[in-house]
Amino acid sequence: MRSATQTRTGTHVAAEMSRLTGREISKYMLDAYTAESRADHNFPFRYAAAFEQATGSYCLTNLLARYRGCSVLVGDEAVLAEFGRIEKMEADLKKQKVALKRYLEARK
Repeated sequence: MRSATQTRTGTHVAAEMSRLTGREISKYMLDAYTAESRADHNFPFRYAAAFEQATGSYCLTNLLARYRGCSVLVGDEAVLAEFGRIEKMEADLKKQKVALKRYLEARK
């Protein structure tokens, strides 16, 4: 998987973030947020979702999830996890059904 910086220029990211937020965000603003020499310019968290959308990244979402002790599944990973959850539910229900059937048969 290619990183966002390999696939989109700062100008494209800024334009998409501007569209998503309804606020003017320039490439120069993004550069200032990331420049080591500009320690007084911090990336505003209110732009985090737009940044991820514009770059096609989940880096911030994954970082937050990791700090919270969980993970984020996207696309097919999410579908497969849900499929596995449903299969486990089915197996648990089958066990409960068997136990109930045994209970009822023992009462006869």
